[in-house]
Amino acid sequence: MRFTKSTYEGNDETLHILPTACWHVGHINCKYDIIENWTKKLDYNHRGLLLGDLAEVATKKSIGAGLFETNMTPKKQRDYIINMLEDKAEFIDGALIGNHEQRIKNDTSIDLMEDVCNRLKIPYLGYQGFVKYAWNGVGYIINLWHGTGLGTSAEIAIRQAEQMSTRNFADVYLLAHHHKKLKSDRIYSVPDPRNMTIQKIEQHFVVCGSALDYDEGYADMNGLQSRLLGFPEISLRGIKNKNKHIEVTL
Repeated sequence: MRFTKSTYEGNDETLHILPTACWHVGHINCKYDIIENWTKKLDYNHRGLLLGDLAEVATKKSIGAGLFETNMTPKKQRDYIINMLEDKAEFIDGALIGNHEQRIKNDTSIDLMEDVCNRLKIPYLGYQGFVKYAWNGVGYIINLWHGTGLGTSAEIAIRQAEQMSTRNFADVYLLAHHHKKLKSDRIYSVPDPRNMTIQKIEQHFVVCGSALDYDEGYADMNGLQSRLLGFPEISLRGIKNKNKHIEVTL
């Protein structure tokens, strides 16, 4: 796992985190207007996180119809992603590789997402990582993982997000891969033996959505549940001497 810190140094009362994943650029069902609308939202206090599968990069070994469901070469997919992000790259605080980009890495050793990050100077976190946000004396840790498996139900997807907390500690756990916008939360009680008090820690689990439509593709073939497209927004409160607070909007 890799750890990075956001470059945000403002003093806003609320910082907005905009995670995105599963664009599947190059697939015939990719909805580019959703990607463009997400990109337009990025600014100094609306920070982006990339959780992989931005490119389709189908190969002959891909499941489903693979190459026959694409309309861009992998190079053009990479170029589209770079062109879409380059004007807003300074507001993106971290990125992961997804299982689709992993296809190219398996066959060639070339990491497409690492290439994009190097070009745009975005912190690259590999398979999993942490991003720290700290301002006004308040700090948050966000854990990112692309995810794995075939998420046939919302329960499976949110369970996988919640299981991330068994491996490490964070305030927010972000998961992609399942093409759903979902959220869950819990209050974690931590005894403080020095002061004989119990600290209540708020934790949130978020599945990050998709820009890939359902019809006439792999999901349709396998009878997967169609979902609303788009991505969530996470608001972090940063008021000095106030308790931390997190709000997730799907």
